[in-house]
Amino acid sequence: RTVRERDGRHARVTTRYRIDATLDVARPEDYGFRMVWDTGSREHLDCLRERAEGRGVTLGEGGYVVEATGERRSFAAEPELYAALGLEYVPPELREGAGEVTAARQGTLPGLIEQGDIRGDLHVHTAWSDGSGTVQDMAMAARAMGYEYLAVCDHSRSLHIAHGLSVERLRDQMAEI
Repeated sequence: RTVRERDGRHARVTTRYRIDATLDVARPEDYGFRMVWDTGSREHLDCLRERAEGRGVTLGEGGYVVEATGERRSFAAEPELYAALGLEYVPPELREGAGEVTAARQGTLPGLIEQGDIRGDLHVHTAWSDGSGTVQDMAMAARAMGYEYLAVCDHSRSLHIAHGLSVERLRDQMAEI
């Protein structure tokens, strides 16, 4: 809602919800580089810089520059940058500077948890308290997602604002479940 500061590539804003945010603008051909640069920890980026230097490349805020020729390379997709550095693609969740660059060089990056790995949900609220779905709605949705289990965790009577369950309502809910 309020732009506090801006330059050619960044804008620092405050949203109508009073949340401060920085917006980065990138050309489509530089999008992959910017994503790596903006999502990697300082330690991860230092490891990438070190890897680049060993390959005759300067890697920094300004991009990827081949030292011998001064050529600036663009990367539209994140995997392209890692490939240019002779590395397996490192997903954003692993960009912490905790050995992932070495693992990417060796092809031994760990797999990430994917949606298909999730076997159930251990915290759902139903319409009995502050949720919007009935117990049956929640069970059917869980079944449709292939879940093996679902834990209903509606609020107790101590949280009146969330329609917490009294002992009697909890017994009724248990009977429904």
